[in-house]
Amino acid sequence: MSCMCDAGNEYRCLDCEWFLMDNARDYTKKLGLTCDNDTLLEMIDPITVEIDVTEVDVRSYVWDYLDAYEGISHSADPDFWKDEEKA
Repeated sequence: MSCMCDAGNEYRCLDCEWFLMDNARDYTKKLGLTCDNDTLLEMIDPITVEIDVTEVDVRSYVWDYLDAYEGISHSADPDFWKDEEKA
């Protein structure tokens, strides 16, 4: 993926932002949820600019948000939680 972020910039470029939001949107759809762009932005906000966005697993960021604000059952994705328990 070609990125337009400037080195040393504290903000992600729009390409990276949309890439992360699309990944978060796809995952929340898998969970049976519909989220607006503002909610998706809140989910991915903790992802720092130093991280290669193509290697980010957004699932943990989505669950951090869901656990804090939505109270969605972890049974919605038992495979993710099984992997998290092993880590």
